[in-house]
Amino acid sequence: MKRWIVVLGFVMLFALAGWAQPSEQHGDVSFGVGTMLAPTPSSAEALNGALTLNGGTFLSVAANYQFWHHAGVGFDFTWRASEAVWEGIQPYRPIIYTFNGIYAPRIGKRAQLELLAGIGVLDTHFYQTYETCSFVTCTNYTTSNDFTGDFGVGVRLFARGGVFIRPEVREYVFSSNADYLSGHATRAGVSLGYAF
Repeated sequence: MKRWIVVLGFVMLFALAGWAQPSEQHGDVSFGVGTMLAPTPSSAEALNGALTLNGGTFLSVAANYQFWHHAGVGFDFTWRASEAVWEGIQPYRPIIYTFNGIYAPRIGKRAQLELLAGIGVLDTHFYQTYETCSFVTCTNYTTSNDFTGDFGVGVRLFARGGVFIRPEVREYVFSSNADYLSGHATRAGVSLGYAF
C-alpha cells in the first residue's frame, strides 16, 4: 500500500505542475528532527503487547510544491532514528509516509505559514535475528502497515536566499491500529530547508 501512495503522490505532483502558471510555481525540500508524543502503556497494557510511539528521535525528509497561489502538494517521510525495544525483547522501528495537500500563505516579509493535511501509511518494522529471502532481496524484519491520516502546522522562517528553518507540529491518526497503544501521536520538531 505504501508504494501506491508514493507513486500516486508523484503522479499528482507532476500532473498539477503542468497546470500551474510559471510565476506561481515554487517548491522546497527539507530535513527535520523532532520527537513523538503519544500515550505510553501501563504495566498491564505492556504485558498485552502494546507498543508506543512516545519518545525517541524522529528524522524526516520532505518535499513540497506550490502550484496555484498558496496551495500545493507535498510528500513527507518520517522514521525513528534508532530502534525502539518492546519489553527488552523485540526491536522495532516506526516509519511514516504521508502525501499532503498544503496551504502556505506569507505572513510577513521573511515568514510563511504552512498548513497541511493528508493521508499515508504507518509502516512498523519488527526486526528479527535471521533473514528471510525472496528472489529479489533478503530482509531481517517483518512489517505491519496501518492507514494514516495527518494534519499539521509549521512556520517557515527565511534566512538568506531560500534557506529556511521551520518549527512544526504534526498530528497523526492511525486506523485499525493493532500494534500501538493509541490510535494517534503528535510529532514536534524543527526542519532546515531550501525553497526554490
